[in-house]
Amino acid sequence: MLVYKKSNSNSMDMIKFKWYYVFMLFLPFLMVACDKNDDDEIIEYDDDIWDVVEQIPELSTLETAIQAAGLANTLDNDQATLTLFAPVNNAFAALPAGELDELLKDPTGALKDILLYHVVDGAYSPGMLKDGLTLKTVNGASISITKKDGAIKVNGAKVSEPIYVINGVVYLIDAVLTPPAAD
Repeated sequence: MLVYKKSNSNSMDMIKFKWYYVFMLFLPFLMVACDKNDDDEIIEYDDDIWDVVEQIPELSTLETAIQAAGLANTLDNDQATLTLFAPVNNAFAALPAGELDELLKDPTGALKDILLYHVVDGAYSPGMLKDGLTLKTVNGASISITKKDGAIKVNGAKVSEPIYVINGVVYLIDAVLTPPAAD
């Protein structure tokens, strides 16, 4: 609480009084401007997961694989809430030579299993992805989350900032996740 005290230096006190209110008036604007961190930008789309996969150029290989496996409707479902860990084009390029071509030859077999291994039922924000968390994927196998110094990884793949969509969350990842071999 500001108490204005009368003194002999009346003009000096008045100047201090005015500057205090000028400062207090602009303080909220300064706090917002200084608090802004472009790395913490929230990305939101008014589209569903499938629409976002179609719109992001770095996901064109994933888009082709999803179409081949007939899974576009799964990600286009506004009634489902999903989290997609979406491998970028460079992740597919890092696969052994010819592996993607082989997977695309039988899209409803191993390719479909691999793609469903990237999808989790429910929308998981970064705050929900705790170190040591295990999530069951749509294909039935589990993935493991690690978190260190704020960096999130899924089965060792680096996870991007979230992209929030109307039916869940999309994270870009730098590797193609491979489900464990069936026993």
